[in-house]
Amino acid sequence: MKESILSPSDACRIRVQKRRFTGEIIAARRTVEQVELATIEYVWWWNNQRLHGCQRR
Repeated sequence: MKESILSPSDACRIRVQKRRFTGEIIAARRTVEQVELATIEYVWWWNNQRLHGCQRR
């Protein structure tokens, strides 16, 4: 069996983000196109804005 490379706190953060994403992004949209656009915007935010926000602290 392969060992997990995630710490328990990292795994918890991932679960929280997944719940947030499905609750706020997926559930609030009605069409596939709306979900696709919201997903693209979220991924952009996750890869860009979130990282820069951490550097400001």
